[in-house]
Amino acid sequence: MKKTAVLIVVVLLLQPLCGAYAMEAQDARQPYAEMLLAPLAGFEPYAAIDSGPDGTLVAVAKAVDGGYCLIRWQEPAGEPDIIPLSELEEEIDAISIAPDGQMLVSLRDASGLPIASGVRRDDGPATSTTQRVGDGPQQPMRGPLMETTLCWFSAAGEETARFSVQSMVLRIAALPGGEAAVLNPMSGIQVYDGTGKESRQLGGADQAIGMAVSAEHLFVFGLDTIVEWSLETGEKLRTIDAQAGSAARAAVGPDGSLYIAGTQGIYRIGKDEREPSHIMSAVGTLIGDPGNAVQGLVVCPDGRIAVLLSEGMGMMGGGGMAYQIGGARGETQLVLYNRLDGTLSDRMSFVITALNDSVRLRKAATNFQRAHPELSVDLRVQSPSNNFFQETPDDDYIRALNTDLLAGGGGDVIILDRLPMRRYIERGILADISHLLPDLGILPGIAEGSAVADDRVYAIPAQFSFQMLWGRQAVLEGIHTLEDIPYAALLSEQRPMYGRTPEEWIRLTYPASESSFRNDKGLVDFESPTFEAYLEVLKKLYTEQDDAPPSEMFGGMRRGGAMAEEMLAMAGGAVAMYSAEIQSLMQLNFSYSVAGAEESLGIVFPSITGEGYAYAPQLLAGVNAQSVQRDNAEEFIRMLLSDDVQGSEQMNGLPTTASALDILFAEAIERSENAEGANLFAAMRMTGGATLTISEPDVDTLASLRKSCDALNTPVYVDETLMGFIIEETGRYFEGIGTAEDAARAIQQRAWFYQNE
Repeated sequence: MKKTAVLIVVVLLLQPLCGAYAMEAQDARQPYAEMLLAPLAGFEPYAAIDSGPDGTLVAVAKAVDGGYCLIRWQEPAGEPDIIPLSELEEEIDAISIAPDGQMLVSLRDASGLPIASGVRRDDGPATSTTQRVGDGPQQPMRGPLMETTLCWFSAAGEETARFSVQSMVLRIAALPGGEAAVLNPMSGIQVYDGTGKESRQLGGADQAIGMAVSAEHLFVFGLDTIVEWSLETGEKLRTIDAQAGSAARAAVGPDGSLYIAGTQGIYRIGKDEREPSHIMSAVGTLIGDPGNAVQGLVVCPDGRIAVLLSEGMGMMGGGGMAYQIGGARGETQLVLYNRLDGTLSDRMSFVITALNDSVRLRKAATNFQRAHPELSVDLRVQSPSNNFFQETPDDDYIRALNTDLLAGGGGDVIILDRLPMRRYIERGILADISHLLPDLGILPGIAEGSAVADDRVYAIPAQFSFQMLWGRQAVLEGIHTLEDIPYAALLSEQRPMYGRTPEEWIRLTYPASESSFRNDKGLVDFESPTFEAYLEVLKKLYTEQDDAPPSEMFGGMRRGGAMAEEMLAMAGGAVAMYSAEIQSLMQLNFSYSVAGAEESLGIVFPSITGEGYAYAPQLLAGVNAQSVQRDNAEEFIRMLLSDDVQGSEQMNGLPTTASALDILFAEAIERSENAEGANLFAAMRMTGGATLTISEPDVDTLASLRKSCDALNTPVYVDETLMGFIIEETGRYFEGIGTAEDAARAIQQRAWFYQNE
């Protein structure tokens, strides 16, 4: 049985997308052609790929009217051989082919959430037990207490052995001699013999998040390093300082070089090298689309690189890597990359500069590159880290970028998050882009808030978040200003909010009130009755709380968000209100449920004056006034605000266009309506054994929240230097020494010198 695959030339690949290797990787970019290897007629999409002993490309796929087959190409663009596999009741998760041609396969049960999987021994048939959780479609999952089934198949497609391991399996590798290496994120890499008996644990597997294997060597990926081990001696051969990222996939090429594919493109580390070379960019490719996750990688003898991509909703993780969430299991694409002759230097460079990576930014860069093959789109992410708890970016990156901008460089488009935007405006670095606003469909309040004192617009946010206050409707209906919180109508023994340190109270409440502390010139004015009243409210909340968790309890990283203890205190009635930053609608179910579900109410976190509705603008895109590609820069911003890009992220920021936001709310309303009162999807066990049901917000709550998004009109740009002044100068005041006026005077004095540097 043989069928011919269809090849489609898609795009030439251009400049790199900086990421995990940005500061260390050698620049060895090469032009590649991207070719989509279409699914074979009569087969479902490819489930997994690997390379055979001779380096040929091998895939597995399920026939529409039958079982799984092994698909083997002697020539990647040629006609494959198709070998049926022994019948499987489960679905194939991953494959790995040993040097002798034997294939190791990891399986997952296709019927639901697997609690235990079958074990077949030589003396009897397979037995299995599975348990379904709830009704309707199930998303198969694994957990550290679950079993995973592994199978061996011969080169002829016959199952020869089967065994189970008591762990979640992240990666598998078929080793010489019939051994199987299994990466368990909980305990590292275990090696099993042909009977399924654990024989040894490979050294250096602590904190392992990935691996790749050849006939002689095993590469183990840690959080910050890649270690090469000899399979024969167990000796550590070399350590490479490079962060691959847990979403990356790796393969050893025919020449022994290590190749790594991830959201930044493809990297290569030669046999005797200790740092990676960035050989292919992801910008403009299917790899660079954040809706795709790399599921497999093969380097063919002729130099072509095969990548298996699975579709799903993208989200950013550590090191700028993308993680896949959602999406159907069968949605995959097999892509070939063929190196071309020539260089990239004959194309005009178009540069986008940012401190940190993001899904929408990568999506826009990829779409823009596809729309402009005559350009070389270069997304320069200055900081390779993507630390969730990082409050301020590394000063070295800001200093380098400032120097570049002041010298007339810095990119055609500048993403201004965490950069001194006001100073850039004052020095004429940013161009006025007011004329773009009417056609972008941005939420009305955010469009209003994007204008500065001269009514010009120098930056437009592509996403936003905002702080909400949640509680029972009877309580929150009486909250209009920050001052109302300590005087709310409480039950006996109930506190207004969960205890906080002074710094945490400031960080929680300051953003909503920040605009109240500025004069008509936009400068901060802390020597005002409004600011003194603000400090007095915070001191009352602090001194009258029953508990004040030490800052080391949260490592100073709570940042005003709801911790588990805080949520449980709200659910149990110990506190009347709690706050939660809303970056996605997926967060709402917890807030809605712990605040009382149908009896709950959520409001935009109030300011000290009750005026304005604060939001945190993100992905602030501006145009460099010195750019010679102003038209292209403005077109890129339009693309960043397009429905396609705005809908590509659902976890780390709400879209600023009304059309994209309406789609998210329509999906949330549909989920709520389909639940019909039986919308239990999770439960939280509380102290004493009580269980809290977590359910979808009702339609009225969602409609109210959507209306609140239109009202957001006050952007908050927290200056960490000013924040430091406030925290330091109010320390004695919170201890009961001095007055609010004294603290305000000290803060204003330091702020004056800072603003006039």
